[in-house]
Amino acid sequence: MPISARSRLFMPAILALAPLAGLAGCGPEYDPTTREGLWVPAHSNRADLVMQAANPSDLTFGKGQSGSDGQLDAAAVERLRIGKVKKLPDSGVSQISVTAAGGGDNSSSSTSSSQ
Repeated sequence: MPISARSRLFMPAILALAPLAGLAGCGPEYDPTTREGLWVPAHSNRADLVMQAANPSDLTFGKGQSGSDGQLDAAAVERLRIGKVKKLPDSGVSQISVTAAGGGDNSSSSTSSSQ
């Protein structure tokens, strides 16, 4: 079907305005990121963490551990850096080992149906 000259004249305008028609429903009143009380994308993880913390000021200033000066911890990090990590002591609870399980081979079983 041939396109008329008049249709050719309006085709660029129609193609230019088509995306705007698709965005007509995306005003701020329909956008969930701007509506009050629905969704707050900015700092939402921090707000959740503050609500879960027993003392929210600990998230800002932190709290030290009494009875530790960090020398033992620093020595462990140094051993890790130079490749001389101490082995963990044997707990004596259990040793884990891998054993081969049966593969479902039924060639050794004999069944007789003629009795």
